[in-house]
Amino acid sequence: MSATRLRVSHRRPLAALGAATALVVSGLVAAGAATGAPAAAAPAGDCARAYPVADLAADLAGPGPVDLTGLTVVRDTTPVSFTARAIGIVEDGVAPDVDMVMVDVDLPDVGLGPANQPTGIWQGMSGSPVYAADGRLVGAIAYGMSWGPSQIAGVTPFEAMDEHLAVPAPATVTVPKPVARRLARSGAPALAATPGPVQLSRLDPALSVAGVSAHRLARLQAAKRPWASGTTRLAGRATQAASAASIVAGGNLATSAAYGDVTLGGVGTATSVCEGRVVGFGHPAFLLGATAMALQPAEAVYVQADTAGSPFKVANIGAPVGVITDDRRTGIAGTFGAAPAGLPVTSTVVHGARTRTGRTDVYVAEAAAETAYLQLLGNHDTVLDGDVVGSSLLTWQVAGTDAAGRPFRLGLTNRYAGIDGVDEAAYGISDLVWALDQLDGVTIGSISSTSTISTQRSPLQVARLEQRRAGAWVRVTRAAPVRTRKGRTVRLRVVLQGGGVTRYVPADFKAPSPRYGRRVKVAVTGGTQLGGSTDLESIKAMQRSLAQTVRNDVVRVQLGTADQLRGGGEDYSDEEDYRPGPGGAPRGPKPFVRTRTGAPQPQVVTGQLRVPVRIRR
Repeated sequence: MSATRLRVSHRRPLAALGAATALVVSGLVAAGAATGAPAAAAPAGDCARAYPVADLAADLAGPGPVDLTGLTVVRDTTPVSFTARAIGIVEDGVAPDVDMVMVDVDLPDVGLGPANQPTGIWQGMSGSPVYAADGRLVGAIAYGMSWGPSQIAGVTPFEAMDEHLAVPAPATVTVPKPVARRLARSGAPALAATPGPVQLSRLDPALSVAGVSAHRLARLQAAKRPWASGTTRLAGRATQAASAASIVAGGNLATSAAYGDVTLGGVGTATSVCEGRVVGFGHPAFLLGATAMALQPAEAVYVQADTAGSPFKVANIGAPVGVITDDRRTGIAGTFGAAPAGLPVTSTVVHGARTRTGRTDVYVAEAAAETAYLQLLGNHDTVLDGDVVGSSLLTWQVAGTDAAGRPFRLGLTNRYAGIDGVDEAAYGISDLVWALDQLDGVTIGSISSTSTISTQRSPLQVARLEQRRAGAWVRVTRAAPVRTRKGRTVRLRVVLQGGGVTRYVPADFKAPSPRYGRRVKVAVTGGTQLGGSTDLESIKAMQRSLAQTVRNDVVRVQLGTADQLRGGGEDYSDEEDYRPGPGGAPRGPKPFVRTRTGAPQPQVVTGQLRVPVRIRR
């Protein structure tokens, strides 16, 4: 897949997966695992025939519910059977002209024990096929009761899934009162006390991360970035048991928006396999329509009970075995074979003799920002393996094409104090990636970073400022200011100290006119004190802001008028120009700033000072 195919038409955060689908993020598998997967042979198919909803409606006209059977996976990859009873139909419940079949699910004892035995459906069960007595496929479990466990499920008819109809469907479904009463009579405790219409919805998924610390994930959640997908839970990397052959009707089915060191995707259930194609979930993953996400197997570890919400499946996702080509209102569908290509997000971290390069391939543009953050920080944590970082020299680059097809590159090299400093840098990179995705016609082609770790912990502090006078360096302060004459060169140096090391940063200026009087000062600022924000309104604005960024490991020395130094104004080309007064008469010299930035230091530089300048004729 070319990079341009990563574009999608809508502009929103990466959406949660739907009912009974476990959304997982697994972290830091073997480097390069995201690419080069061989084409997978299609498993033996069931090629199920649909049991029309009209026939089921006729069956339900009888005296009681209609018995059904189903398949799903609780552990490993082998489906187990369960029973269900069709108890009603919500007309247009999935979408206009797509009814929803309401079933009461009776799951077998799967050996989890009383503490962990789920009650009813769970996240990760989406797509589980339910069959009529004659073996025809009624549809896929796809919706569950809102706010908590329930044995009542909404089934997307297979006759709609088989066609992959892209028609609008609500996130929640209102069940009419007569159907609600029938559901209540079925023994569903969550419904019996409900006086009005009942809401069924695609349950919030369980987002999981492995390979990134809980502390870092908590910080990401607290930051509330628009590109962060939310709640996090555990997932991992599947064994060889999770292969293409395990994707069968009722078996695990996974898809991902990003796969590699970081996997951002969802685990559900396959509904039917036929002639090299698979359909599943019964609802969308991210509602992308035509797409090119990864088609993946998965291995269920167990089903976790959750007293505050729906139980959810904990699973390991396997390597891609094909491409999900359709992400529709009534389900996802894909083709077995070669794995898709994607936007590469790479990170190299060097710490002494240890070096690691990790990679994640992104298939959905909205996932790029979060993937970039998790890839960068997860790789740092893996290489460092402890609190040993002093500073990191980080170089990152985002490449792509603009709306006119012209290539662009955005990047920055900067030094950050400690892993928390890299954390803040990662936020900035991901914010920029997210902003790029909001620009019409812009396509991101790659995201890369290289970080070299230094264990020198002590930052360099701005200790003092010295002036060269009569062949010697003399300390200058507010009480003992810089002294010079008009037109002479003012030779200064900044003294930096930290960790038992002393360094010098020279800065020479031409002395301004004595007409400035006492308005001229010298300001010294360590790079970490300067801060600043990036303008994210356009590619040109981003490039301009990044070009003006002062590195954290340098010293900025400015000579200028006090008003300009306070405002951080831009350099003026000629301080000898006069501002016009009444009638054009000069009323005094213009304010100005002259800036010198020293060479990068091996540590971040902090601190600042300001010294007056006295100019004689």
